Amino acid sequence: MASVFVLLVFSTVLFSPIRESAAASESDSYGIVTYNVRFLRHASENETEYARRQRAVVETLTQAEADVLCLQEVWVPDDIDDIVQKTRDAFPYHHRITVPGPDPTRVPCEPGPASEFSTCAATRCSSATTDEELLACAYLLCNAEINNIGQECVLCLLLNSHLGLTVSLGFCLQPGRYSPTHGLLMLSKRRLSDKKEFSFSANETLLLTRGYISAMIEDVGHVFCTHLTTRLAGSPVYFGSSQFSNYTQEQLHQVNLLLTAADSAAKASAYGVVVAGDMNHGPEIGDRIQGDNVDVYNVVLRRGYADPYVANMSEARCTLCRANPLALASIEAFDGSPNGTHEGNILDHVYVPSNDVSRVVGAQRIWDEPVVFEGHSLYLSDHYGVQLQYVPPVVDVNDAIDEWRSSFSEWKQKFGEWQEDEC
Repeated sequence: MASVFVLLVFSTVLFSPIRESAAASESDSYGIVTYNVRFLRHASENETEYARRQRAVVETLTQAEADVLCLQEVWVPDDIDDIVQKTRDAFPYHHRITVPGPDPTRVPCEPGPASEFSTCAATRCSSATTDEELLACAYLLCNAEINNIGQECVLCLLLNSHLGLTVSLGFCLQPGRYSPTHGLLMLSKRRLSDKKEFSFSANETLLLTRGYISAMIEDVGHVFCTHLTTRLAGSPVYFGSSQFSNYTQEQLHQVNLLLTAADSAAKASAYGVVVAGDMNHGPEIGDRIQGDNVDVYNVVLRRGYADPYVANMSEARCTLCRANPLALASIEAFDGSPNGTHEGNILDHVYVPSNDVSRVVGAQRIWDEPVVFEGHSLYLSDHYGVQLQYVPPVVDVNDAIDEWRSSFSEWKQKFGEWQEDEC
């Protein structure tokens, strides 16, 4: 019978309400950053320029005045390894998607459909002057051929586009040439536990695989890091999951899965929950900020999450901006027109539950200016970062111990009374 008593007391200790101490000051806050690093060569970059920009990004990360970094678009496993190694002194803890090595028997592209795609590209896109322009043109004008080669082949071609279409096609006709990832990496100055990873389309090979990673960050709370599917208004081809007919449906499904997991983590922990990432959705703010997947963005707000960065809409600035030459092509793909006059989009967000918004002591755009690196001025990425300063709930240990002692005394008394009744 004593074991029953111990179990009851243990349950009381575990599930008793935890009281929080008085609100902490700004000096007790933790910095959480979302940043899309775009580790994929831009059409305007040659190999030397791209490698230089990668080195500049890594050096910038090592100097980040933040506690947790949620990075997106680190597509190649070797790049993930490089970032983890070179930022280890500043961020000794990390979490990434577990990626198996390339399957030595798997061939991304089939010869017949690949040849048809190559012929179409050469015929209809002969005016293209760069490898990237040729691929971009082919994606727009060779719809049927793209559908035939499949998303796995398209992804392989994109990751190897710097080789040129002819060489990259030959490369992707060979087995074991790439290992698709979610492109997500979490770096932390504090210990991680309860690390999880989740794929939104685990049973499909898509052009870009989407999912999230999450972890309990010591003294901070549960942090979710994600990169939701994009919406390419300028593309006639839907490269998404076969479960859906368009990007908005797919992203709404992803948001529901993501926030359901975040809700569960919030209920199971005395600490808070933060959801960060390149969400590929955002509000429309007058003529200045172009909205994208606005309906999905509003679903996030209705689900009980706040977006502190855009809380003051008159001051919120774009995170994918026309002023950034690396971003301009992406913006035109989003709105489907090269003639837009808006400043850009706000696609990068750090969400917190609405009832925790008072714990946010700051939200700002970062890494939004060109840097001089190795004697060259350059933009780090097509996206700018967003940093949230967040004060997690503080558990008053003394109050918790007093409450547990009181509960123990009550159960001890009840156990004594129960023993007398049994006798």
